[in-house]
Amino acid sequence: MIRLRLLKRYRDLFQRFIGLCNDTIMAEDNMVNTSERESEAHRTLRCLDEIGKRVTILREQALTLMREKEDMLLLLQDLQDNKSVACSKAERDEIQAITEMLAWRCLTVEISVTTPRDENQELALSKVQTILKDLENMFKTDVECAKRTAESYLNACLPEPRGNSTDHKFQGLVLGCAADDQKAVRKRLDTLLADLK
Repeated sequence: MIRLRLLKRYRDLFQRFIGLCNDTIMAEDNMVNTSERESEAHRTLRCLDEIGKRVTILREQALTLMREKEDMLLLLQDLQDNKSVACSKAERDEIQAITEMLAWRCLTVEISVTTPRDENQELALSKVQTILKDLENMFKTDVECAKRTAESYLNACLPEPRGNSTDHKFQGLVLGCAADDQKAVRKRLDTLLADLK
């Protein structure tokens, strides 16, 4: 029964979206030339183009939500770990209970965006992730050296480097990754350097 309802809902949503596509196309047709009508194939291609744009927006929104979820969990963890707040045991217990409840609720939200990768992209990403883990460990032992290295890695990800130092080997690996992974690597490096400020 539930499955039938879901199928009906998907069918209704699809029909509504096709209707929106047709309305958009017809409005454009009227503006351009009412006497000329497009072939059915051309109309379908234009509709697919609209769907493609919406899929891109959907992926971007999902990625934004994933980052927001991670940020909220980190903030809750910081609040939970913060022992410097002057409060009574009862207040501390209340803070603990609320942060745990909010973290649990946050974890009930599952968002997933899969990045399609070929074998070479998988290999490049694996190497980049290993390098970034080593960099994060370096921050624990030699902050200045780690900062310089992170800046050279970040420059490797930028179309216009911010300084003279660019790690070209790292750049080659990043360019071998999928476009979504390249953005994620850049964001990770940005975050690492921002945490030092």
